[in-house]
Amino acid sequence: MLPKPKSREWHDARRAGVGGSDANIIMGGDEKAILKLWEEKVGRSEPEDLSDVFRVQLGLVTEDFNADWFFKKTNLPVIARGEMVKGKIDFMRSTLDGQIPMPDGSTAVWEAKHGSGFDKLPEIVKRYQPQLHHNMIVLGCRKAYLSVILGNDWDYQEIDLDDEYAQQVIDAEREFWECVRLQIPPSNAPAIVEPPEATKAIDMTGNNEWASAASEWLTCKNYASQFDKAADKLKKMVAADAKVAKGHGIKIARDKRRALRITEEEG
Repeated sequence: MLPKPKSREWHDARRAGVGGSDANIIMGGDEKAILKLWEEKVGRSEPEDLSDVFRVQLGLVTEDFNADWFFKKTNLPVIARGEMVKGKIDFMRSTLDGQIPMPDGSTAVWEAKHGSGFDKLPEIVKRYQPQLHHNMIVLGCRKAYLSVILGNDWDYQEIDLDDEYAQQVIDAEREFWECVRLQIPPSNAPAIVEPPEATKAIDMTGNNEWASAASEWLTCKNYASQFDKAADKLKKMVAADAKVAKGHGIKIARDKRRALRITEEEG
């Protein structure tokens, strides 16, 4: 079944701020594309109708499968699908493909894309770094997962927030939104800011905080492996028709997506 066209209310909400896909345009530096986006935000033109764009509709139709496959391969459930989130910066907002509850209690952004068999994952990661960073800023988290269907294959990438690049995204979006607020066309497109690339090799010898954390990591490494094996063994013991299993200080509950989560038993 084809996705339903976006409602007028959805378009009005999108016009009220800067979203994740807008970040790709703003950080791309294409003057014509930025001006077109500005015209949409101030109501001088209608957004492009994507209902007949095959690749866009294919990405929407395969998004549920993408999320299910991601969970199958990573054991990380995708929740809060399609939820609109407003950030602490008033003009920044996102309609997220999904969120991922992390084992440490934090949340990560989940972003789904559908590429061709000729696309390479590193190229797609670089292409969508503005959107990924925008969404992490809005959600107030430091991690995102990009889950990509590549023709007849699939892969994913974990992305950590780069603080310097995130600030550049905020600055560029603030400048653009000021043009929207004042109804002044952006006269000069911002310079293209390349996404961060890991090239440095840093020697942390002598850093006491690093030394302490490294010692803790080495101590806990074996325990972490044992922890994961125990968690997997416990989950396999939960019957398919069980909603909750508990005892000996732990509880395993099945969420709406039928994913099992282990927590300490209260009381």
